[in-house]
Amino acid sequence: REQILKSRRQLSRQRANEQAATDLLAVLNGTVGVLKGEKLNAVSEEMNRLFLDMIVADPDQNAIIHKAEVTSDYDIVVTGSRELRLDPDVDLNGASRRALTIAFILALVKVSETAAPNIIDTPLGMTAGQVKRSIVESAIRESTQLVLLLTRDEIHRIEDLLDEYTGSVCTFSNTAHYPL
Repeated sequence: REQILKSRRQLSRQRANEQAATDLLAVLNGTVGVLKGEKLNAVSEEMNRLFLDMIVADPDQNAIIHKAEVTSDYDIVVTGSRELRLDPDVDLNGASRRALTIAFILALVKVSETAAPNIIDTPLGMTAGQVKRSIVESAIRESTQLVLLLTRDEIHRIEDLLDEYTGSVCTFSNTAHYPL
């Protein structure tokens, strides 16, 4: 009797797991369907706007980069001057790749209408000048709660922005090699 009851409980649990998996699959398939349509276009347009703003590129002013978009195959492609397609992994410098990544994430959050913290580790590595400032300004403007993990080099020359917009500051030190 005990063995039969145990088998029934296991069968019942297995059926519940199977139903949960089926329901989850249905939700994911529905989400993919929506994303392939209107949401994909919205993410692509928002990412393009943010990316061009971050890298201070104006396509009307003969900029090297004209557009960034998400294709129907979920690839991120960048178009340069003369409509030349650029491979972001190879053809973009480090600052532009970081800006593109941050623009994509911010676009996803905005289009999904999710109020979530954006935690970004070393977002300004390999960036300088106006691009560095522009990335920070865009991230501040587009985020509901922004957490930046910055190195000293990244902080350099954007101290005024951090002073103006930072709610809280914390310094972490790596003591793994102490006392050497």
